[in-house]
Amino acid sequence: MLRCRLLIVGTYRDADASRKTPLLSTLGGLSRDPDVQRVHLAGLSQHAIGEVAERLCDVSLPPAAIQMIYRQTDGNPLFAIELIKVLIDESAGSALATMPARIPAGVRETIGRRLIRLSDPCNELLGVASVHGRRFTARESPLPWTRMCNAY
Repeated sequence: MLRCRLLIVGTYRDADASRKTPLLSTLGGLSRDPDVQRVHLAGLSQHAIGEVAERLCDVSLPPAAIQMIYRQTDGNPLFAIELIKVLIDESAGSALATMPARIPAGVRETIGRRLIRLSDPCNELLGVASVHGRRFTARESPLPWTRMCNAY
């Protein structure tokens, strides 16, 4: 008999585990198995958000900006990074000492504010690519490639 190891990773948000969902009973059943290990992932700390800004986005944020990002994102890494990018884009080379009047309400709006700067054909291509998956080439696009993403 061939034996091998298997790792299965599942993710969920705490908000999704209400009493009326199958997820809660599944989690209860899994918790009785000694081979199952649950790992709780928390959001980024304010210090970590500052480091992400410096290391990934090459910008040093003032403490007020870091605190605002933390409050708006609860430390969610995707949202924090996208919000940092919005602040960089909207500062247009000036210091980030002043925050924009309106902060995006969610990840969709945050990413939308970044995408709106791109050309319409580029947004069309990104839409096709997002449905197609991670491996996407220009040859697979039904759109003329010569005008794609020239603003990006």
